[in-house]
Amino acid sequence: MKMMRRALLPLRAFLGGTVLSLTAWLQARVRHKLGLPTRGTPDERTAVQDDIKRRTALRGGLIAAATTAVGVAAGSALALARRPVTSPRDSASTGPVIAAAADIAAGSAKPFTAPNGAPAYLLRPTPDTFLAFNATCTHQGCPISYVGPGFRCPCHGSTFDENGQVTGGPARASLIEIPVKVIDGQITIA
Repeated sequence: MKMMRRALLPLRAFLGGTVLSLTAWLQARVRHKLGLPTRGTPDERTAVQDDIKRRTALRGGLIAAATTAVGVAAGSALALARRPVTSPRDSASTGPVIAAAADIAAGSAKPFTAPNGAPAYLLRPTPDTFLAFNATCTHQGCPISYVGPGFRCPCHGSTFDENGQVTGGPARASLIEIPVKVIDGQITIA
């Protein structure tokens, strides 16, 4: 460990010295504006050292504040640019889009994630009907799978039909239905 510290001393002196030090640069600028020599004897430097420190601290603070303001403004602009654009009508009347109606064939299902983060399935039992259900078994909360026209729980064997009703197994309650509607060919959560 001591050997590593010794090996890093030249780098530390270079980075912490006057070569790359913002404080040293600011102090040199203050000395130059006050007409003082940039280097001198200790007696010459102590005469105005407090004034130099105060001015350096103020300028350093201004630089830090300006850098922070630019960073916050740039980050906010970037965040706003990444936000999806929605009209007020869309956000007030519909929820998140699940899928396009044309992408789901009659008699099939598509998995999706509900707004609360739970797994769910979107079904199209007939060409004009769309249903969505939470993909969690009502018996003990195991994830269910779509199999043919219904659902099956791999944990304890509960089965549900395409309307979410229990058809077998230890589950007694139907699947939780998620209300959906079709708007402009898009299936959204109602």
